[in-house]
Amino acid sequence: MTTAEVYFKTGMGLEQFAAWFRELMNLRDVNRSPFQLEQQRYGVNYGGDYFLFEVLGVELRLLRNQGEVEIPEHGDYYLYVMVRINTASLSSSIAENIGNLVNAEGIEAIVDSVA
Repeated sequence: MTTAEVYFKTGMGLEQFAAWFRELMNLRDVNRSPFQLEQQRYGVNYGGDYFLFEVLGVELRLLRNQGEVEIPEHGDYYLYVMVRINTASLSSSIAENIGNLVNAEGIEAIVDSVA
């Protein structure tokens, strides 16, 4: 899987931003995969609490930019979404689209491709 990231500069907490993001992206409040139904999760490798959203074969992981998953180059951005899908060009395109939608709503967002 390839990954692209979208960083968000916001004063919202993780849970509040997740609810806002879910509404903006028109996402369901549970995932479709039986082993990933719950969106709010906990994982040491993901810095504690995080959210996992699934849509159209794309995984969107909403993380705090701290701890094990901190990206120091984007330290001014409190939250970010990892966009994971099998196609590199598609993950970048989806990340760009998410960034544009969030920016249009007045929250500063930047995109970084990890692939």
